[in-house]
Amino acid sequence: MENSSYNDLEHLKEQYRLSDKDFSTIFEIIVEHVAKGYIASQTPKAVILGAQPGAGKSELQKNAEALLRDNAVVCNADNLRDYHPLSTEIKKKYPLAYPELTTAYAQQWNDQLCRYCRENRLNYILETTFSSGERLNETIREMKDNGFEVDIMLLAVSPKLSLLGTYIRYEENLQEQGLGRKVSKDAHDVRFEAIPTTIAAISRKRLFDNISIYARSIILEYTSLVEGVTLVAHNPVDIMEVYKEEVLRSWSPKLQEYYLKSCTKVLQMMERRSASLPETDRFKMELNLTAVLTPKQELPEEQRLRQKRGRRI
Repeated sequence: MENSSYNDLEHLKEQYRLSDKDFSTIFEIIVEHVAKGYIASQTPKAVILGAQPGAGKSELQKNAEALLRDNAVVCNADNLRDYHPLSTEIKKKYPLAYPELTTAYAQQWNDQLCRYCRENRLNYILETTFSSGERLNETIREMKDNGFEVDIMLLAVSPKLSLLGTYIRYEENLQEQGLGRKVSKDAHDVRFEAIPTTIAAISRKRLFDNISIYARSIILEYTSLVEGVTLVAHNPVDIMEVYKEEVLRSWSPKLQEYYLKSCTKVLQMMERRSASLPETDRFKMELNLTAVLTPKQELPEEQRLRQKRGRRI
């Protein structure tokens, strides 16, 4: 079966279906791996992280863990996909279908993990893409009904920068593990474009206790540019205004430099795995690199890729 088309997706879902017993057994393993060792709290807190794929929620998670003094279970459905006993086989044989074949199980395990935390009064961090305001309000209400304080950490990031982040993560996973989960530009953009609607929904209800908006930051550490997150606003009156202003903010010289160096890094990793020229061209097109580079300024790695394949720049 070609990776580019999965006309028999339902057949694959049936092929990799888990029995109820296997599902429950795996959840017990997840609890043992992910939730053991944390201490129950008399005043439990849930922190919701929000941003589109590739935006840098892992950096935001570090802030949330520090806020909760490293006493919080991380509930991230993406982290649970690989608990499917045949996940390695799926990624090798059907990499483009991997999300579809594992999403339902991972989300159900994550929902149960959140419920386990609420029932046991464990602080927890819930990672989301802010894709549905209605669902997020329901989640917050459920947290509050169970006696949890609810804080939201929202990361405001340019879609151009987060799309690059999905490429970096994919190439790094290929390099380190030989396998990767690709997030398409369409899937990325749909989630990014849903965030304002979700912001509007949670702003109307105001069920949460606190909300903080963060931005990506770039600092010089020794001789390298290192990414992080910076607090922009805490409990702003107009959440939407602050979010949009940050997403549209002009990039600093350091951020521009980081962006171009990161693009170079992606092309280097593509070259090492002998990626096809159409694949590298798609990367450049999706990241709109032609808008910031003249032919003479073209990234050295791309020049080498073209020369290696006998194509003139």
